[in-house]
Amino acid sequence: MISLASQSPGPIEAGIIARAAAARTRLRNIRPPQPQKPVSAIDAEESSPPEPMRFGTPFNFLKEPGTLALVKFAALKHGLRVEDIMGRARIVNIIRARHEAIWLVKSHRPWMSLPEIGRIFNIDHTTVLHAIRKQCYAHRRVDRHPGAK
Repeated sequence: MISLASQSPGPIEAGIIARAAAARTRLRNIRPPQPQKPVSAIDAEESSPPEPMRFGTPFNFLKEPGTLALVKFAALKHGLRVEDIMGRARIVNIIRARHEAIWLVKSHRPWMSLPEIGRIFNIDHTTVLHAIRKQCYAHRRVDRHPGAK
């Protein structure tokens, strides 16, 4: 009898393992940007001090983030690529990241309709509604999706 421990992973599992290892490497190599020093005294007088980094908030809330920035944030948080989230894969961790990206788009842009969000992600509007409801229940947010009247 052949034991499962002696079998090598198939091509799908090997791809998932390789992608996870690459994502861990990308996350380890992220460093905050270093402030540049002024070249001369004249530049030092004209330049303003660098803006402090805010680690608690992912966005500058004075400027509305774009939909691609929201998808990039969800991809970075889950250690995936944007192509994974925008793709058709039905792997659990990719689906969770995709649902969170859909939730972020709807919560930051409540005026967008479900079909508009579906066109961004290349999915049906009922799938968008399912993702929003699932995020609401998973995180015990509100009973209804953002922007509901």
